[in-house]
Order: sequence, then structure tokens, then C-alpha cells
Amino acid sequence: MSADNLLLVVDVQEQSKPFWGGKAGQTRRINQINRIIKTFEKSNEPIFYIKQENHGSLSPQLEVADSAPVYTKKFASAFTQSNLVQRIHEMRPKNIFVVGLMSQTCLKATVQSALDEKYSITLISYNHDSVVKPIREHYNHLLTKLGAHRLTTDEFLLVK
Repeated sequence: MSADNLLLVVDVQEQSKPFWGGKAGQTRRINQINRIIKTFEKSNEPIFYIKQENHGSLSPQLEVADSAPVYTKKFASAFTQSNLVQRIHEMRPKNIFVVGLMSQTCLKATVQSALDEKYSITLISYNHDSVVKPIREHYNHLLTKLGAHRLTTDEFLLVK
């Protein structure tokens, strides 16, 4: 089974730390992520939700279909979760889009691992966050230098 596009939603969980802009900023990020999720759902494109072990359930603000696959990882990179990696390899997506929280750890590690596996990665750059804004911006630039493509939510929605 092949898919053109795959969305990875990484670590949008109940026990996520407060981010730039506090709770309002986090809610704004999750609302943007929900817009992207809806776009993938309308196109019948796959969405995989990934959560970090011991950080609670997915955020109740996140709009997750009941049948959506949720993978739990123990380490920073989602590509350390063997069931997820096997599923992605079977799908052979042309493009993997990534959104989520924890820019400086889990998102960075997941995107780097996907790039190492030679996947085409697009980071939807303002739909991930860190505790302080300069860290998010630093990782946006770092991941772009490593080969990830980058779009804002509005750019993504225009392309889709």
C-alpha cells in the first residue's frame, strides 16, 4: 500500500509543558494542528499520532478520529518505535509532514531520523513549539539545513 502524504502528529499530550505564550499559545498551536488534521482527513490521507510514554494521553483539545492509529514511543525519535517504522515502510509515503510539540527534543529527533531514512520531510514550522520561542526558531532553521522542507500552516493550506 502506497500513500502520497502521511501526517505525523508528535507529542501533543496532556502532560506537555507550558509553551511560548502559555496555555493560550499552546491552545493556538493545537488549533492550527487541528486545521492540518482536517485537511488530511478530507483527502483521506493517513495520520499517525505519536505520544511519549509516561506523558499522559493525547491532549483532549486534539481532534483525533476514534479509528486513528496511536503509537507510543519510549525515546525521543518516533522512528525508534518499531511498529510505526514498519507501517511507514509498508506505506512508502512520498512526503511525510510533521507537527507537534517539543521542538528541541522529540520533533528534532523524529525529523532527523526520517531524513536519515531518506524520506521527504516537511515540517509545518509554526505548528510545533518549545518552552521559549528562540529554541523553536533555532530548530526550524537547523532542520531545514539538514534537508527538511518547511511550510507555515497558511502555506500548507494553500498548497493542499
